[in-house]
Amino acid sequence: MMTEIRIFTGELILTIAILGPLALWLFLKVRRALLDDGQSSDNPMGIPNAELIYIDEGKETKPFFNRDFEVLGKPDAMYKTPDGVIAVEYKSRRGSVKDSDISQAICAALAARGANYKVVKVIVKTQTDQQELDLPPSDKAVYNAIRSDVAAARSVKKGGTGKANPHPAKCRSCAHRSSCEYATA
Repeated sequence: MMTEIRIFTGELILTIAILGPLALWLFLKVRRALLDDGQSSDNPMGIPNAELIYIDEGKETKPFFNRDFEVLGKPDAMYKTPDGVIAVEYKSRRGSVKDSDISQAICAALAARGANYKVVKVIVKTQTDQQELDLPPSDKAVYNAIRSDVAAARSVKKGGTGKANPHPAKCRSCAHRSSCEYATA
């Protein structure tokens, strides 16, 4: 069972590695479509009074690192507004924004704060959904919101096992469904 969970965790990491470039492709496609509709090239999200100040360009873009909380990440884009910086995380899939997407966006925002970007809000956008979250001013409060997710990720990175999160749609397409005690399909 432990081997199966480790394999599942490895597949999850591989899936994230594959979906990252797809998210960038989606962002560029959305940006191009918005430009064709007359939106500003500097603000394809249509955020009022915002200026694009950062964009993740893939492997060439170094992630931000927050030394105080030892987290790293990089938002897909950041916009400067009169109230502070808004970090945006794009997901290439259709469907709702997931809790893990929000945790990832918050972690990237906290990492960017470590590089002196005053991130005050995160936006997570899929093809069919969007969620916005105002961040507390305190970095410690931001970290506390994702503390358990950071601990879980660190545990998996050190060879631990992640929590099983079975779902019928995931289980139907999983190569381990016939031998997994958590399978739901």
